[in-house]
Amino acid sequence: MYTGIIHCCGRALPIKEVVKVFDEMVDSKIPVNNVTCNLLIDIFGKAGMLEKAHYVLRLAQNQRVHDCISFSTMIDAYGKSKEFDKMEALFVEMRNQGFQGCQDAYNSMLDTYGMSGQIDKMENTLSRMQMVGCRPNLTTYNTLLKIYGQEGMIDDVVKVLKKLEQEEDVKWDSYTYNTLIYAYGNAEMLDEALKLFMEMQKEGFVPDVITYNCLVSALK
Repeated sequence: MYTGIIHCCGRALPIKEVVKVFDEMVDSKIPVNNVTCNLLIDIFGKAGMLEKAHYVLRLAQNQRVHDCISFSTMIDAYGKSKEFDKMEALFVEMRNQGFQGCQDAYNSMLDTYGMSGQIDKMENTLSRMQMVGCRPNLTTYNTLLKIYGQEGMIDDVVKVLKKLEQEEDVKWDSYTYNTLIYAYGNAEMLDEALKLFMEMQKEGFVPDVITYNCLVSALK
């Protein structure tokens, strides 16, 4: 019953009600499963209830139902709250437990460090990702393009773009185009921004409000 309520209504219920249902489930000593724990870590993490989210992770570990997503979701929660030390400590623990190739965890840390202006640590995280053989995915590339674009580091945007173009099995999405249009516009490279605007339509993507906002910014 408890897991059913959490799965069906966890994201819709007020956070106090989710806590109540979870506490009753724990008091009743009902075994948890992987999906329930990962959902609760995400809900509590996004609500800023980091201790509660961490407790769920430990509960999942104790009952051996944790996985890569359990760690990456908690890592993301620490990152969003700028708890950098706790994020790094959990990342080390995750790797020590054998989850070295977790793309979501690396991507969360890349975004966390990049959005906080810690470019060196972002690039160090990317190096660690490459060292263990964890391949970047589209989220990885989009994150790097976003950060470098926002920072006005257009040379690094171009370097990332060249690597992305070599990835035959990594398909661009509308976010990729919007991010690149913004990056080139931010660097006052209007021709490149317009070229990408035309290309995205040829590839079947419909420009949205974000696309046009990026173009307007480039024209200013």
